[in-house]
Amino acid sequence: MNQQQLSDLAGITRQQLSRIEVGDSEPQAATVGRIADALGIEVEDLYDLEKRLNAPKAPSPRRDDPEVLAWLSDRRASWGVLTATEFSDRVLAQTAVDASSEAERAETLAAEIDGEEMRVMRDLRAEFSNPSAGLFPDDLRAALVYGELRKDLRSHYRLMVLALASYAARILSGEESEEALKEALTETAA
Repeated sequence: MNQQQLSDLAGITRQQLSRIEVGDSEPQAATVGRIADALGIEVEDLYDLEKRLNAPKAPSPRRDDPEVLAWLSDRRASWGVLTATEFSDRVLAQTAVDASSEAERAETLAAEIDGEEMRVMRDLRAEFSNPSAGLFPDDLRAALVYGELRKDLRSHYRLMVLALASYAARILSGEESEEALKEALTETAA
């Protein structure tokens, strides 16, 4: 059961359920009763479930975890799987002859990365809605884990795009390709 289905059955909004899940809202007793009824359990069991859910957990998956990298590879997310060094090597593997052309190439790569990011975010939403790869726990923490992984992936893609924008500006100002990209990566990672 996903968050929307549970909130519908409990007669509350998805946003209200989300706030309760993350501890931003303390539900009234009647709301707790409706949530327990929607889950088909007793209120006491719901509090036992809360205790189990708040027990120490394994960390949420990160972009560089093997299962996430495999999931990205399955989706042909060639930029999403790169480390900073691999990104640099890929960008520098084929540079244009003049600064203007290299800056254009950096813009084209940034657009390619944006497109991949949109596709990966769409696929991640689909995976969250209909889990098949085991990226998310099968409990009430799934929404939190989804949000953390989404943020981590988005940050990875944004850093690459920002590095390329900085790289293009540095190239146009006369810096050498390799040095410009190293500086751009250092600058955006800080």
